[in-house]
Amino acid sequence: MKTSIATVSISGTFAEKLQAIATAGFDGIEIFEQDFIASDSIRQESWRRRFTGERTIETAKPNKGHEAIAKLIRDGKATSVITQNVDNLHQNSGIDPSQVIELHGNATYAKCLQCGERIELAVIEQEFRNTGSVVKWSPPTDNGSA
Repeated sequence: MKTSIATVSISGTFAEKLQAIATAGFDGIEIFEQDFIASDSIRQESWRRRFTGERTIETAKPNKGHEAIAKLIRDGKATSVITQNVDNLHQNSGIDPSQVIELHGNATYAKCLQCGERIELAVIEQEFRNTGSVVKWSPPTDNGSA
């Protein structure tokens, strides 16, 4: 009888997270999902942080751990990876996206709060750079308009 195994990937250390916050150029106050959804000003601050902070996530490369998990999956010794990482490095290591279960989503794209459409961050960033805000993919207002 063959047993299916899923690997679990854990993100970097707490110290690495603190360093990321310190170098991102903002006050370290976390923006929670419910606040992002409820407040346009908080949404805009979130986008500002995303597009003006240090962009280390975009230049990160899979490490030996990612490669080892990819090999386990390629060799049929594991079926998938469950990760709290949001950096797309498991996919970049060669694992099919359908085999990556992302507990906290993925920071390389966003989804429309109205319809769920996937939007690449490059498109959102272009809107932000052109207009200073992101409005097209915001939740509807009380009168039903975006």
